[in-house]
Amino acid sequence: MNGNDTVVSCGGNDYIDGGDGNDRLISNTGIDNLMGANGNDTLSSGNGNDKLWGGNGNDILRGRRGDDILTGGDDRDLLDGGIGNDILRGRDGDDIFVLKSGAGSDQILDFNSPFYLGTDRLGLADGLQFEDLSFADHNILLGAEVLATLSEIDTEKLTSDDFKKL
Repeated sequence: MNGNDTVVSCGGNDYIDGGDGNDRLISNTGIDNLMGANGNDTLSSGNGNDKLWGGNGNDILRGRRGDDILTGGDDRDLLDGGIGNDILRGRDGDDIFVLKSGAGSDQILDFNSPFYLGTDRLGLADGLQFEDLSFADHNILLGAEVLATLSEIDTEKLTSDDFKKL
């Protein structure tokens, strides 16, 4: 597909490639693979354990339910795992990884990784405040709840500059 497409997966296990253009790809049921490719794309997972790839462009990747894998690409991406224990990878660009209470524990693989260009931020959603968080080893915690695990950084070195209110 090329152009600005809107595609909704209504059932089964689907692979959808939006191709070039600013696409909106939506998964409902099944275990789906959504690929934004080139353009500023919005990808939304469904209830399965879906895989979303943003590709080039400023993309928005949103998981809903399930243990999803979200992978950005070049440029600025917003990655929101939704409910479930998700894996998030921003790759190059200034990415924002969304943190929420009650949504599961996400694993963020490349926050400010030396292997990728860009300055990443952790997005505080649903009223989260930096002052309410604590940090231990690679974990970001709200009380006893592990919001996220950052694979490549000791979270105790994080400062308020690493966070952004959403």
